[in-house]
Amino acid sequence: MKRFPSLVLGAAVAASGLLAACGGGDSSSAPPAAAPSAPAAPAGGAAPAAPAAPAGGGGAYDAAKATATIKVKATLKGEAPKMRPVKMDQDAECVKLHTAPVNEEHVVADGGKLANVIAYVSKGSENWTYKTPTDAAVMDQRGCVYVPHVFTVMVNQPITIKNSDPTMHNVHATKGANDDWNKAMLKGAKDLTHTFTKPEVPAKFKCDVHGWMTAKVGVFTHPFHGTTGADGMVSIKVPAGEYEISAWHEYDKFAAPAAQKVTVADGETKEIEFVYEAK
Repeated sequence: MKRFPSLVLGAAVAASGLLAACGGGDSSSAPPAAAPSAPAAPAGGAAPAAPAAPAGGGGAYDAAKATATIKVKATLKGEAPKMRPVKMDQDAECVKLHTAPVNEEHVVADGGKLANVIAYVSKGSENWTYKTPTDAAVMDQRGCVYVPHVFTVMVNQPITIKNSDPTMHNVHATKGANDDWNKAMLKGAKDLTHTFTKPEVPAKFKCDVHGWMTAKVGVFTHPFHGTTGADGMVSIKVPAGEYEISAWHEYDKFAAPAAQKVTVADGETKEIEFVYEAK
């Protein structure tokens, strides 16, 4: 199957990282532990079910006990949609950064594998409290696209936002479960830092001038989440127990698969597969 960049197929993601007009570190001590709660329902999807019984253990989460692995595989059944080239003519600096057309960012399908799927524990994380990571996730503006286009963080985890382009951008986190946030980044500007204070699947970045620039972020109260790569795979480390795993992909013309239950023992690895169907 032809590989596409992520609503861009693979090619755009390869680029697949805004003018106040662009449309749209570590700290010395960890913040207090946040009480876990279920993430917001994905757009267009069903509301999350009530939490299941705890997976066992209790109290503060100890990452050393996360000896089990849940491998999540995401595949596409049917023909992947053809993405259109992005028209960057409105900014000559953006055009200069590419020797070939950049396609829309949403879908990455290569041999039936699907990238940019957010996979996460939707039940089974409720038995622990979690410290907010102080290590920052990084989102760059490179080639007039966001890199990465889809990623995950924990609530209140810092996101370092860079501008590697020779043009002005602005970074606009649009209002959803989280508040609206909009900052300009001139050429050569210092990095910005942003945090999402509430769980949300997905929180969204956009650029109001470079309208093709979007990024989607899964925000969770726990660390059991990740995003599939070009191989359609992501591994989630968890303590032994029973979990429900859910998946989200931004392309609304795919039929979304149902959540799946999986039980893993200490040191065990289990693989589950989410099959998306092209409508």
